[in-house]
Amino acid sequence: MNHRTISGLGRTVHYWISRPENTCKGAIVFTHGLTADHTMYEKQIEFFKDEYIVILWDVPLHGLSMPYEGFSYERAAKDLHTILEQEAIEKVSLAGMSMGGYPSQVFASLYPEKTLCFIGIDTTPFDPAYYSKSDLW
Repeated sequence: MNHRTISGLGRTVHYWISRPENTCKGAIVFTHGLTADHTMYEKQIEFFKDEYIVILWDVPLHGLSMPYEGFSYERAAKDLHTILEQEAIEKVSLAGMSMGGYPSQVFASLYPEKTLCFIGIDTTPFDPAYYSKSDLW
């Protein structure tokens, strides 16, 4: 995995990328949960790296992506978009675990043309429209 950075909206955001040497079936971004960092996906890298571009990142306020000012899931999604632009990736599959599902869902909402799919791992819908009044209470 190659370690890279972008100048995010709130400071430097760190990410890691692996590109297959031969045929590429697409790109997958793995987004970790709250209090975790990119290392939680080490086993998935081994499985996917020979056929897919794999991107792991430290979501702002996590891992090496600290400090960060003015955090929001929208800003994190826009930072992810900057990562994809920097890597010239047009379309991506998103896998988000727990809190990592939130910036992934916001990304899919902001950039539907760039999102192939979203895989939610132990996460919940981000949009309040999915919840009843008693759920929101």
